[in-house]
Amino acid sequence: MAYAVLETNLVDSTNRSILKRTVVSGSNIENAMIFRADSLSSGSGQGEVFDATQVATGSLVNVWMANNPVIPQLTSADGEVFRMGSEDPRNYLITAGQLIDAFKPQPGDIVTFSEDCFSGARGSNTYANATTGAWQMVWGTSQGASAMCFKYLATTYISIGNPAVASGRVTAYKMECLAN
Repeated sequence: MAYAVLETNLVDSTNRSILKRTVVSGSNIENAMIFRADSLSSGSGQGEVFDATQVATGSLVNVWMANNPVIPQLTSADGEVFRMGSEDPRNYLITAGQLIDAFKPQPGDIVTFSEDCFSGARGSNTYANATTGAWQMVWGTSQGASAMCFKYLATTYISIGNPAVASGRVTAYKMECLAN
């Protein structure tokens, strides 16, 4: 299975630490997945860590996005984490209970997303919106009302450093955040 790949081209959180959080989720999370981070975790030793919860009706703005450094890992049955040497960022998944780096997309942010970052196919859709009960943004024909939204700018590619991949790149979409 290929997981989502994210490149933050020009984002406000680069210069403003208030737009960054460390979160934890009870679910497996991929980079570019979206969630709420409204309350502190009650986990032991996690006094500055927020709980990641799925977006829901009435909470489709002030959404956060996973953006962990890509270090593929394997978690054994007893919970021990092994760092792997995979060159393919599509093999990276943040397993439930692991800490996640997150940023809060701001209007004007430019981000490149692999196709795997979205629910559904792009087709002729030019907007991606936060949707109730979804960890991924959903393609649509218009900007969602009162929801985090990205607008399609261009089709591009993300280079993958894996010699087993014939083209060495995957289709991606450069997008601008319109609302959050």
